[in-house]
Amino acid sequence: MAQDYLDSEENKDKGIIGNIVFDNLVARSFFQDFKKDDDSGKIIGCKMHDIVHDFVHFLTKKECLITEANQGANSEIEVLASKVRHLTLTYVPDGSNSLPTSCYNCKKLRTLAVFLSRLSLPCIDASLVLQLKCLRTLNLIDNSIEELPEEIDQLVHLRHLDLSGNYLLKKLPDSICSLYNLYTLVICFCRSLSKLPRNMSKLINLRHLYVANCFHLEYLPKGIGRLTSLQTLDECRVFFGLNDEAFKFGDLRTLNNLGGSLNIRFRGNLNDASEVVELPLVDNKQIFDLRILRWDLSQMTPEGILQIMNALQPQEDLESLVIYGVVAPTWPKWLTCLNRLRFLTLGDCGNWETLPPLGKLPFLERLKLSEMGFIEKVGGEFLGLEDDQAAFKSSSSVFPKLKHLGFSWLPDWKEWEGVSGWAKEDSKFPTIMPCLSSLTIQDCRRLETLPDFLSKIPLQNLTIQNCQKLTDRCTEVSGEEWPKISHIQKIIRLD
Repeated sequence: MAQDYLDSEENKDKGIIGNIVFDNLVARSFFQDFKKDDDSGKIIGCKMHDIVHDFVHFLTKKECLITEANQGANSEIEVLASKVRHLTLTYVPDGSNSLPTSCYNCKKLRTLAVFLSRLSLPCIDASLVLQLKCLRTLNLIDNSIEELPEEIDQLVHLRHLDLSGNYLLKKLPDSICSLYNLYTLVICFCRSLSKLPRNMSKLINLRHLYVANCFHLEYLPKGIGRLTSLQTLDECRVFFGLNDEAFKFGDLRTLNNLGGSLNIRFRGNLNDASEVVELPLVDNKQIFDLRILRWDLSQMTPEGILQIMNALQPQEDLESLVIYGVVAPTWPKWLTCLNRLRFLTLGDCGNWETLPPLGKLPFLERLKLSEMGFIEKVGGEFLGLEDDQAAFKSSSSVFPKLKHLGFSWLPDWKEWEGVSGWAKEDSKFPTIMPCLSSLTIQDCRRLETLPDFLSKIPLQNLTIQNCQKLTDRCTEVSGEEWPKISHIQKIIRLD
């Protein structure tokens, strides 16, 4: 896409066309060794098939060059300088402080990538930038860059800029906001970066912005909210309080084209309840993976945090959700209404005294629950069966699609109750977790009992780790809980 190889038919977005082309190439076995995200299930990496790679390398051997930036690189680059279009330098020797001088002669270069030079490349020379005005992709991952030249705005054709992993980069030049053709900006893991330029709203063609793990970045600039064509914002830092330059909660409403995965972190203090705009995400139909993560909310009350959480209701077709470190007194009211949810992680929700009725989620496949210090008992409320009458009136199945269930670090959890009056042959009761194949219980040191319905579940793998009391009660043959798990093919006990 950065090289304009994709034709935009009928004004379709290039990202959409790119996904169609990618899916087509996958179907034709051009790619292999796919890597998927554990929580969302989406593809996050793959490799080109070996045969395809060798063929492409043969076709482009005069236009593409991959070399180490050592003493011999100058002569190698010089030979192809007028022809090379895509140059990758995999290593810059310590103490060199610059790229090979022959790079200045590659005036038709469209791609420049420099990797693994963390100790030797503090800056990119302004004079080099002025020689590479055809550049469309600039990839400077994992270097030691401390600053970019103001002349970066001369790269008017630049579509893709990746600065991730430059730990010493403290700021971006204001001139970067003049790159009006920029489509993708990646600044992940720039741990010293404390601020983004105010005029980010000038990047009118920006579609993808990646800012995750910039730990000193206090807030996003207000102008981000005016990038209405933005499709990817991997981490949104929402600021509450008196700062007119910061991206606020209500600005989420303007980013209706966001899709894929979105991490949200909060900062500041909720002084004015009017800052909590209702349902800023409910119209974002393309977001399928939402992660609400803690940040600096130490000045907010748990009730104020719950108010924010309730207002943050996502679209109803959400597939993956993570809530971590949110110290609200209970779960948001919309949690059990996400009827398309497949993957759910709830962690460090330290004020919750009971678990939500997650058994009502009909498509949930993977559930992880961790770091909940006030949970002492798990019972019918977790299944969505509050009492016997509820059991009789409920649907025919509870957790009907759940395949993987994990509990970890519930230090006060003592008892996992079954269903009162439950009998595995009684047709009046619903089927519980009929698809569950894997159950993991870790660091729940006070837990002693398992539910009676576990004997009916077709579990294949059970892992009990650092749960001494439960381990003792699950001793083969003689343990009190053994009849409930004796049918499981693989049982792992670790202390």
